[in-house]
Amino acid sequence: MCYNNIVDEGRWPRVNDPSESEKGGMIMNISIIGRQMNVDTDLKARVEKKLAKFDKFFPDGADAFVTFSRIRENECLEITISYKGTLFRSEEKDSTFICALDECVENIERQIRKNKTRIERRLKDATLNIPAPS
Repeated sequence: MCYNNIVDEGRWPRVNDPSESEKGGMIMNISIIGRQMNVDTDLKARVEKKLAKFDKFFPDGADAFVTFSRIRENECLEITISYKGTLFRSEEKDSTFICALDECVENIERQIRKNKTRIERRLKDATLNIPAPS
């Protein structure tokens, strides 16, 4: 028997603003899962709003999986973002889901910035090490 309650899977309906359509970027696919619980609509909207700021880092669209669960007195939130074979993952336990969401978003943003600078540095070093044709 499966105890997981899948609340929402796939694209969460968004209201597209004109600035987003001008950029031509894709919207992130967000799957929201509640383990042994139901996730409220306002909590889903808050998650969608917080994850919308990552759209600028992923122009081709990405897949995000958000899992809510309660472990004893703590509320646990897990966010996994998959983009072209790269995984960004954060799991936080806190007294409220909102606090855990803020912590997860900060952790993932830090991971994305770290990965971006590492790739830029690697590309820069690779272009400098190419021998000149003789």
